[in-house]
Amino acid sequence: GGFLLGGDTASFGAGQQDLFLLKVDASGSVLWAKAYGTSGNEFGAILPLPGGGLLAQGTSVDLAQQATFFLARLGEDGSVQWQKSYGPPGSGLTGAVPTSDGGFLLNGFSLSIATLNSSLKMLRLDSAGNILWQKEYTGAGQVTGAFYEAEDQTILGSGTVFNLMTQDADLWAAQFDASGNVLWQKTFGGGDLDAGGGLWPVPGGGFILSGTTRSFGAGGSSNGVGDVWLLRLDGCG
Repeated sequence: GGFLLGGDTASFGAGQQDLFLLKVDASGSVLWAKAYGTSGNEFGAILPLPGGGLLAQGTSVDLAQQATFFLARLGEDGSVQWQKSYGPPGSGLTGAVPTSDGGFLLNGFSLSIATLNSSLKMLRLDSAGNILWQKEYTGAGQVTGAFYEAEDQTILGSGTVFNLMTQDADLWAAQFDASGNVLWQKTFGGGDLDAGGGLWPVPGGGFILSGTTRSFGAGGSSNGVGDVWLLRLDGCG
């Protein structure tokens, strides 16, 4: 029984600011408190994992103000099973989600200073946090979004592609095999600003893609208001 409380602390730990985990009993009395981080600053969250244990994740900023992605696998008692940083500095990693084999998918982005276009990054980790493979996916403009593993162990991605030249944005959706190879990827939208949300498989095959639209519906450019947009896709997008 009891509760786990997660947050940040500058009072304890290895650096200026660390991730903080507190275990209290049913009456609120502290059973233990632990901090996780490096000599710099850590910002993030601590989340429960399927099958037990916890995952601490976030951004780690060192004393030279260089940012990397911080990940730690914790036991139920808050003990560190492993702790790693992923870079190089400024690599744009933003979050981790668990996979069915006990590993993780890291989400991120990469920005080209020359073109100002961005691409999505995906790293597959094993259960010990080691990198199995990493891929980068580009589009016609700035691509933002996220990935997760579906029940059939394929990987689904969704987000938004913004074209700097035309100032137009479209929904982006894709499916990948377990090795990160593209099975299909498509964009959906009209002549105005449309933005992607989530992509979910549905019983019987196919997907639901959510987002917002100013190209269709009751809103639009005339009043600057968008509508919720749902698309039903077949198994090939």
